[in-house]
This record gives sequence, C-alpha cells and structure tokens, in this order.
Amino acid sequence: MSLEKFFHLKENNTTVKTEIMAGVTSFMTMAYILAVNPSILGSTGMDPTAVLLATALASFIGTACMAFMESQKPEMGDLVLVFPTAPLLYRIKMEFL
Repeated sequence: MSLEKFFHLKENNTTVKTEIMAGVTSFMTMAYILAVNPSILGSTGMDPTAVLLATALASFIGTACMAFMESQKPEMGDLVLVFPTAPLLYRIKMEFL
C-alpha cells in the first residue's frame, strides 16, 4: 500500500513531500525543546535529567494522541492536548508569579 493511499493524502490536499517537510520541522522543533527545556528549568532547581525525561514522555504522549485522534475528527486531537494541560499550565504560572 502506498503512502498516498494509506494517509489519504489527495483527500487532505497534501503531498508526500509536504508531509516529510512537516515531519522534519516537527522533529527539529522537538530536538530544540529537548535540549533547551532541561537547561531552563534546571536553573530553577529542578533535576535536569528528570525534566528531560518528563519533556520527552509528554511529547511522546502528545504526538501519539495527535496521531490517533486527528484521523477521527479534526478538533479531537486539539481537545486531547489543550484541556488536560490548561489547568497544569495555569497552576505553574500561579506558582512562579
């Protein structure tokens, strides 16, 4: 089975090249976050190794949710990531103000 048929690329108005470039862009962004996040949060007293593992695990779970939920309904993947993280981000913000 070809990539085009498996991922319904024509139906989604995209190409294999576009999707590969999007994947490379996402990978480079994640590599940057994995490198910088432990450094930034490590300066607050957090264990940099724990921050690295938590960031990697959270990004894996988020990516898996997006991969499985986006094929169902366009809004579902966004809801899976936004609603569980919003209270956490608010709590973190309030602790550091």
